[in-house]
Amino acid sequence: MTRIDQVTLLVLLSAAVVCDLEQEKIPNALVSAGMVCALAGHLLRSGPRGLADAAAGFALLFLLTVWLWLFRMIGAGDIKLLSMAGSFAGPRMAFHFLICSFLIGSLISLVLLIRRGNFLSRFQYFINYFKTLPECDSLPAYLPGVTQDGRMCFSVPVLAGVWTTFLLETFVSGRR
Repeated sequence: MTRIDQVTLLVLLSAAVVCDLEQEKIPNALVSAGMVCALAGHLLRSGPRGLADAAAGFALLFLLTVWLWLFRMIGAGDIKLLSMAGSFAGPRMAFHFLICSFLIGSLISLVLLIRRGNFLSRFQYFINYFKTLPECDSLPAYLPGVTQDGRMCFSVPVLAGVWTTFLLETFVSGRR
């Protein structure tokens, strides 16, 4: 990824965080603009081979996260946002985005659970949800039973995960 790609991606992700925090929604136009930027950058640098790299980054993150949407654990906008970030990076770095985003999201969730004082009730909800799955004819949504005290804007860990990946890549490449 070029520095221009990195800055563009961070600006798009920052805008998505603002929208998510204010409106609890990530606009499709923002994700679409990101996809156009990613595809154009790859096409200009590497031609059709670059488009394949962008598609692979997008597909990897989409396929690894879509199951969270099927269980209604995260929103479709979060998946589209993370997949869009993957299209900028290609599959290797996209996977790093995912790992860093999930680790940071876990830490943020833990802090929120402790701060809100609802760790035990949220954990019990999580366990009960999975206990009831074998009895269900179809996948029940996870989120409808979740009150506001159990929610978090996942766009924040996505932005932090991408930023962290860039910092780690810079640190590692500087040590070589």
